[in-house]
Amino acid sequence: MSAVAIEATRFVDAQPAKVWAVVGDPNGYHRYVADLAVTQVVDGEGLGMRRQCSNDAGQAWEEDCTLWEPGHRYRFSVDVSTYPRSLRAMFSAFQGTWTVEPEGAGSRIRLLFEGETRLGIVGKGLVSAMARNAGLEEILDAYEAEVLGSD
Repeated sequence: MSAVAIEATRFVDAQPAKVWAVVGDPNGYHRYVADLAVTQVVDGEGLGMRRQCSNDAGQAWEEDCTLWEPGHRYRFSVDVSTYPRSLRAMFSAFQGTWTVEPEGAGSRIRLLFEGETRLGIVGKGLVSAMARNAGLEEILDAYEAEVLGSD
């Protein structure tokens, strides 16, 4: 197995509470990701909540909230056993962490996605290629537009 991580950050000229209102909505993530149709909390809230995600192809999987610091950051770990077959074959573990930090007069959004591939170095190369097309900058663009457009 091989560990992989992709990360992107963006400064947004808005107060952390305003940025958190957008980034910290676990039900709203699909509004900022091109291939996601739905992200919906199906059980609980905060630490321990369970979310179901569905892509545009109708494939669904579940994620568990393993870190919840309101106003600052949260993490969802994918229940890999529920992942679509192609992703389940590639990953033995996968998680994403969303962070909002104060920076100067504004905020920094940080997206970090980490996983363990089942395919060793070949899997790491595939994931690196996927990361270049993962759309993290597009997600950050969408977050920023939502935050700044809500003035």
